[in-house]
Amino acid sequence: MERKKFDESGRAEWAQWIKNKVTSCVPTALEDNIDKRSIISVPMRYVRTNRGEGGALVAKSRLTIAGHTDPAIGLYRTDAPTTSHLAVLLTAVIAISMDWSGYIFDVVTAFLTGESLQRELYTRAPREGLPAVDSSPAVRPFGLLKILKGAYGLTEAPRLWYLKAKALLENIGAQELRTARAVFIFREKGKEGIAGLVAILSLYVDDGLLFGDPRDPRFQRVRKQVDSVFNIKHWKSLGPQPEKYLGMQWQTVTEGGAASLCIHMDEYIDNLSVPSGKLSGDSERPLDAEELAQYRSLLAKARWPVNRVVPELAYGVSALAQMNTNKVGEVTVHHATELRKLVKRLKVLKDRGRARLYVRKLDLSSLACLTYFDASFAQEEGFKSQGGMFTVLTDVSVVSQPVLGNLVEYESSTIRRVVRSTMAAESAALSKSLDRQLYLRLMGESLT
Repeated sequence: MERKKFDESGRAEWAQWIKNKVTSCVPTALEDNIDKRSIISVPMRYVRTNRGEGGALVAKSRLTIAGHTDPAIGLYRTDAPTTSHLAVLLTAVIAISMDWSGYIFDVVTAFLTGESLQRELYTRAPREGLPAVDSSPAVRPFGLLKILKGAYGLTEAPRLWYLKAKALLENIGAQELRTARAVFIFREKGKEGIAGLVAILSLYVDDGLLFGDPRDPRFQRVRKQVDSVFNIKHWKSLGPQPEKYLGMQWQTVTEGGAASLCIHMDEYIDNLSVPSGKLSGDSERPLDAEELAQYRSLLAKARWPVNRVVPELAYGVSALAQMNTNKVGEVTVHHATELRKLVKRLKVLKDRGRARLYVRKLDLSSLACLTYFDASFAQEEGFKSQGGMFTVLTDVSVVSQPVLGNLVEYESSTIRRVVRSTMAAESAALSKSLDRQLYLRLMGESLT
């Protein structure tokens, strides 16, 4: 039964390749005419996974090519812009302030629908061959195929998809921000004849977040156009129930009669576990290879939610990440113990409802951007210096009274340049903070 389900999912996957014309078969008689230097040496393969939960089998098969063995790897552009965490938070602030709603969507088989490949490249079918689908005949084992589009595994695939998505959105009137790539805005004239902001769309590979006023006919038209150009299985509206986007859970909450957005990673943090067993030896004992691998893994897992929604722990994660985790000898039992404490504190903050960001409504006509920064000189291990900053969007009246603010960016990191005084450390932190604030302000001006 299991084999049958995976065979069916493999057939469905290959059917998508055929539908999107990702490859074409090379007749056996012509294979000897193909330049061997343009053929990927390792054949294609299926990556089989079970997407089911609780013991249920939901077979998923993804057909991939061995892009790492591409004979021309590194000779072609592979950059593919995606939206940033800062851009997404900024668009959320604008959306909430304009009483807009949010919609999450996922583009199905995005890479297979990208732009055409602009070079000659070939691959071979899997060792089991490829099944016949509808009017398309079966492909023999190791049969030669010409790659026409961004197949999974191809290094250019993300870029080919980005270029296609950008072209499709621009064809329906979207404009990509020069200050924030993969963020698209829709402007259209209203009853007053003035071109106003109608919608904002953020794209992270094939995951999208669209903001707009569902009561506005112009936005309704934009959403229909987006739905028509992308292969979207279903839309998810942001509401009281958490919905996932970029690994975070998004939901609307009501505070004092006003709608706000709550962004958290509670589900992820719940599944974060600390290695069992007590660390032996004194605190200065270097971790062995196995312990170091566990440390490196746990630090990476903890770093993600901290850098997204838990600013209180940003310094702690940064301090623990400054050691060389790729070489036995530098990370000690003390560091591993501190990391375990940090993860436990992360869970406590989650349980208390503090491991989350809130996006509240602001008056966009009196918006202020406020950045705090600080630095320490030669206080870290190895006499390194540390800088930190955070930026909130708030109201201009903040200079005279307490007001609400939305945290949109924060960071704590080692100062990379050499500094030889407290003044130099503070100046380095100021320089970086000013640069980040100016960028945020420029992005905001582009959006409003």
